Amino acid sequence: MKPIYLTVIILLLHSPFSSGQWSTQSSGIGQDIYSIFFIDANYGWAVGWNGKIVATTNGGANWTQQTSGITAVLYDVFFISQAVGWIAGDGGKLLKTTNGGGNWVQLPAFTNLSLLSVIFVDQNTGWVCGDQGKVFTTTNGGTNWTAQSTGLSMNEALFSIHFVNSQTGWATGGSFVNNSCVVLKTTNGGANWTRQNVPTSSFIRTSSFVGELVGYSVCYDGTIIKTTNGGTNWNLTSSPTTDWLYAGFFIDENTGWIGTGYGGIYKTTNGGNSWTQQSTGSTSRINSLHFISPSTGWAGCDGGKILKHYVLLSSINLLSPNGKEMWQPGSNRTISWGSSYVANVTIDYSTNSGNTWIKIIDSYPASSNSYNWNVPNTPSAACVIRICDSGNLSIKDLSDSVFTILNPAYGDVDLNSNVQAYDASVILKYLTDIITLNNEQKYNANVSGDTTISALDASLILRYVTGLTDTLPDLFNKPAFGSITFNGYMSLPEDEILIPLKLISGNNILSFEGVIRYNDDQLIYRGIEWCGCAESFVKQVNRSQNILRFACFTTNEVPSASGTIAYLKFKIIRRDNAGGIFLQQIRINEESIKNEVDSLHLFPTSVGNEEIPGSGCLLEQNYPNPFNPFTTIKYSIQKAMVTGSATLIQSVSLKVYDTIGNEVANLVAENQPAGDYEVKFNGSALPSGVYFYKLQINEFSITKKLLLTK
Repeated sequence: MKPIYLTVIILLLHSPFSSGQWSTQSSGIGQDIYSIFFIDANYGWAVGWNGKIVATTNGGANWTQQTSGITAVLYDVFFISQAVGWIAGDGGKLLKTTNGGGNWVQLPAFTNLSLLSVIFVDQNTGWVCGDQGKVFTTTNGGTNWTAQSTGLSMNEALFSIHFVNSQTGWATGGSFVNNSCVVLKTTNGGANWTRQNVPTSSFIRTSSFVGELVGYSVCYDGTIIKTTNGGTNWNLTSSPTTDWLYAGFFIDENTGWIGTGYGGIYKTTNGGNSWTQQSTGSTSRINSLHFISPSTGWAGCDGGKILKHYVLLSSINLLSPNGKEMWQPGSNRTISWGSSYVANVTIDYSTNSGNTWIKIIDSYPASSNSYNWNVPNTPSAACVIRICDSGNLSIKDLSDSVFTILNPAYGDVDLNSNVQAYDASVILKYLTDIITLNNEQKYNANVSGDTTISALDASLILRYVTGLTDTLPDLFNKPAFGSITFNGYMSLPEDEILIPLKLISGNNILSFEGVIRYNDDQLIYRGIEWCGCAESFVKQVNRSQNILRFACFTTNEVPSASGTIAYLKFKIIRRDNAGGIFLQQIRINEESIKNEVDSLHLFPTSVGNEEIPGSGCLLEQNYPNPFNPFTTIKYSIQKAMVTGSATLIQSVSLKVYDTIGNEVANLVAENQPAGDYEVKFNGSALPSGVYFYKLQINEFSITKKLLLTK
């Protein structure tokens, strides 16, 4: 609120403390705070001396400074939403934000008088008041302001303005010099202001209205006046102190708080008939009070101090789990509770009877009364749930006794309480994107002891079902060796081709899986024929658009094998140099997944020097190849065959692509005359692997393969 630079020593009246508690929050500033405002339980702002603004997004647990751009005293802050707000200050300064204070903009000046209070009823319509009894109004969010006639003298100031709707409002204040008290009311948006009779000559520091009928005003000498009929009559009401009153706020017709110049806060729950003093632990002047509920409010004080109010009657009661439950990892279980005067809850769990805690969720609406928890794979017979008030972690409840998170039901992938051969097939369908698994199924499927699901897990389940192993999980840790690549292709009649899939130096293989992509605007998938050591494997293949996924396993490991394991059959429907098939992923057993393993460009891509058909131009094989990290690409542009001109300009493009067609380097993009050229390519920023470089001259192009090894 607004400062008054007078010092008075007054004996405090002592009253019993209520259950409302105030705790100190760190604002991060040392300057006096004159106004504090919250739009909800989380978002709030405080302003004061030397242009200081601080804001919070978590109820005041943390305050962050915002930039005002000025050093003037800021007297009042008001927000209409989390985004839009205004600040009134000394010397006619008025600031506005439309992004929660991320940026504050100074509005065009319309007065050099101090503006002491600001109020808006929507994003466009608002009022400010201040020195010399001035009131101004805007209908465009503050861009333009119009003075309203109040009839007050230059010695009278308006410290507080409050509107309950677009028509009905009050402006209050007075003069210490004239020893006057001022209450003005309007019922037509300020077009006319009428002075109301009051039973005191003490000037009013602030007012609080809770509707068109009930309002309270607090005065500098401890006087409190009240109306229950819109100001037609104002009456003195009891006051607990003769100390100066700087702040007052009422949340409803009966419940309100007042703040004194020496850190005292008093509360009434019966419309001011009686008051109880609340413990603040502070002697700093209370300049501003703001509440969003009977239990939650804040006070802005001298010295940058901010106090937060909470009620000890806030409670949380954990209902489930409350002990002895047996929960399967991956299953969805309900954590339920009851609460009062709690906005948000924080939920944690422990696997060691509460010695250490693991976060489930940091903030969740308490009014939901339940949270759907996907039980993690952390088996323990000493589990406990803890639920706390996010705004006050001391308000909490725990499970009455421990509950159990079980070990996964290893192998029971279909959740029918049995381990069968079908569970192995479910894994293959999951790996080839035919079905999805929930978390419980995934935990049960992972029988090999690593962190992923592979065809090896299917193998181990079938080994268990057939008696080749006695228990699950089976912590299979024998390393596998080998690689799988393409091995060229064979042409068949009617534009069909066979592409061999080759296993190289395979050892200790129980499973393999992979992903193949092809250009479906050039190729039609006809099928896959398994052969060699893979012929006896259990196999699952799924094609979706131009993606082919396969997963295969056996129960008797292949100790050593090489050779073709499958033939992929395609029909060619279009030929150009973009055509190709790409082995995007391969995994053998549970070795690391290999990405971008191999590719096969079926059409004009070549090795060695080759002339671009129809262009009279030549593209050479890069040298060295393989390379690390530098290689040279040479090409030549011959005399144009039609014109015979040696200097005819050609449109030239030379680009490098990865195996899935992403451009990774643009080496040439310009017009060039006939001649011989060479380009240096630096692959230091790229991973090892196969790449393709494509030369395009006018409408002609050719693509060649290069290999980066690091």
